[in-house]
Amino acid sequence: MFKLVEERTAWWPMSWKGVTEDGAIIDNEIEMRFHVLGEAAFKDLLAQAEENDDIAVLRRLVKDWRGIGDEEGKPLPFSDENLLRFLDLPNTKMGLATAYYRLMAASPEEREKNSDTSPDAGQPARAARRAKAKRSKT
Repeated sequence: MFKLVEERTAWWPMSWKGVTEDGAIIDNEIEMRFHVLGEAAFKDLLAQAEENDDIAVLRRLVKDWRGIGDEEGKPLPFSDENLLRFLDLPNTKMGLATAYYRLMAASPEEREKNSDTSPDAGQPARAARRAKAKRSKT
C-alpha cells in the first residue's frame, strides 16, 4: 500500500568526481537522505534558488548522509556545519543536484552507451559527436 505521508524522505546514491592526494581521479560514492518534495514545493524552491543562494536550497533538500567520514575514517555526523564543509568541495554541489533530480525522476544513474569513456566507444561515435557539437556552435 502506498502511504501518503506529511514529509517523505528517501535514501539515494550520490556520486561525483574527485582527486586523491596522489592526483588520481576517482568516483566518490555516498548516500544522501533527501526530503522528497512535491511538484509545487519543488517549483517554489527552485524559484527561491534563483533569488538566493543555491546552498540554502541544498540544505533544505538534504536530511542525512551515509558514507562520509572524518580524517580518521570515523563516520562524520550530519549537521548544517558539516554539510556546508562538504558542499564547499569541488563537484559536490553538482553531484548533489544531479542525484536529487534522478531521485525525483525515479531514475538511477545510467551511463550513455557511446560515451567517450566507454570501452565500446569507437572513433566513429566520437567523430559524430564532435561534428554535431561543431555544427551547434555555428
